[in-house]
Parts: sequence; C-alpha cells; structure tokens
Amino acid sequence: KKAQKEKEALERQQAIADMRNSEARYRSVIENVGVGVVVVQDGRMVFANPSMVRISGHSHEYLLAHPFTATAHPDDVPALLERNQRRMRGEAMESSYSFRIVTGAGEVRTLEVSAVLIEWSQRNATLLFVVDATARMQAEETQRVALQQQIALNDMKARFITMASHEFRTPLATIHGSVELLQHYEDRMPADKKQQTLQKIDDAVERMTHMLENVLVIGRTD
Repeated sequence: KKAQKEKEALERQQAIADMRNSEARYRSVIENVGVGVVVVQDGRMVFANPSMVRISGHSHEYLLAHPFTATAHPDDVPALLERNQRRMRGEAMESSYSFRIVTGAGEVRTLEVSAVLIEWSQRNATLLFVVDATARMQAEETQRVALQQQIALNDMKARFITMASHEFRTPLATIHGSVELLQHYEDRMPADKKQQTLQKIDDAVERMTHMLENVLVIGRTD
C-alpha cells in the first residue's frame, strides 16, 4: 500500500508538472504571436498580449485599467458596445469585423477583429484576435482611387475620339471641296478667289494639325 501511495503521489506531481509546462508553452505562444490577443470581460480588458500593446500604441497598464473602448475611435464606440452586449447575450452574429482606434501618438488605425465567446475564470468573456489592417486598407483605397481615375481617363479619351472624329470631317470636307474647285475652275477663277480657296485649305490644315497635337498630348498622358 505504501508503494502504491508513493506511486500515486509521483503521478500527481508529474501531472501537475506537465500541466504547468503546458500552460507555460501556451503562454509563450500567446506572448510572442504577432497577432493581438485580448480577453474582454465586464467591459474591460482582463488580458492583452504584447502584440496588442504594440498595435494599440498604449501601455499594458493603460489597456487593463480602462474600458475596452478607451482606445477606439469615438465614432466606432457605439457599434463596439452593441456588438459586445449582443455577444454576451449569446445572440448569433458575425465573428469578424473592423473598427478604428486612436493610438497613444494620436494616429488613427484600422483593426480587423475576430471574436468568440469563451469562459474566463468561470464566467463569460470575449476572446479577440486583432490584426492591424491599416496598410492593407490604405493600399486598397489607393487602388480604388487609381481605378476611378483610369475609368475617368478612358471615358474622356472615348469622348475626345468621338468628338475629334466628328471635327476632322469639317476641315477634310473643306479641303476636298476646295481642291475640286481648283481642279475644275482654276483657269476661270479670279486671283483673289483663288487665293481665298487656297487660304481655306491652309486654314483647314492648320485646324487639323492643332487637333492632332491634342491627340498626341492625350497619348503622352496615357
């Protein structure tokens, strides 16, 4: 019996040691992962890993001493509070969403969050995984603006080509008519009339040259 008790005591000690080692490994992962990890309970952060401190730009002490909405952009606070209340009531809702924060340096950043209801110290709490999406969203906005500009440029080019095609017909018709007039009636035309006809041709050529220069400008811009 004594040997059995000693064996059971050793097994309990080993189980406790294994549990502590397991907890230490999990804590090491949470402390060093690049994603912000937060636990919110009773309207406050009761846990925040170093990555969340880095992302928020506020100290660990500040995060745990204030309401979980303290770093949020004022315009996003009502939605955050409503989400948290609905989640704590067990209502079905999307787990992923985004909101803005104001860092300790006053910079506005956009965070993407994945939230799930958990039990913390035998009471309900919310576990949040937080990613700083500011750079990606800025890149997407830049792409969106560039696409809109390209669409506007293409529309302008299309309208210009349509207009230019129409405008080219007028000087071409003038040149064609003037050439025909000179071909058939040059020997009977007074000198001033002939000069006027030649001037029409010259004016039409100058007008077409000006329009072609505009086309080249748009080509260089593109």
